[in-house]
Amino acid sequence: KALADKKDSWVIILADHQKNEENTSDLHFASALKDGSQSTVKDTVAYEALYETLSVAVADEFGLVCTPKSERYPLKKKNAAYHLQRMGLESNIFVLRLSTQLVNFEENKLVVAMRIAQVVSQQLDDGKGIWADDVKDFAIPAFGFVEKDEA
Repeated sequence: KALADKKDSWVIILADHQKNEENTSDLHFASALKDGSQSTVKDTVAYEALYETLSVAVADEFGLVCTPKSERYPLKKKNAAYHLQRMGLESNIFVLRLSTQLVNFEENKLVVAMRIAQVVSQQLDDGKGIWADDVKDFAIPAFGFVEKDEA
């Protein structure tokens, strides 16, 4: 609550979803109730820019598909964003649902996660959140899947 209690704060809740015949997207954005009302995002301009930029980046670089905001998974009572909004917080809160296929089975999942983090940082904090030490290990072949030799 302390991190989210500022008007310019952003809270991104990560969750997962199952891909199937009806739900073929890799990422879902959710920031509103089922009827589209009561958005948990106050800065809709920045949110739209994030959605557009991230959708294009993951499509172009990884062939992943984003579903339009709150189309498939609206916020419900069991969702943390729903409860944070009900607490009267003034921040920007949304849910980013990644497919279990991407999270559990894709070899490049950590590279995708890093790219998502870069886009989020670029869009929401002018790129201040990514440091050289955060990306240096990505030059290692098969990053995240090979144990490092113990010296």
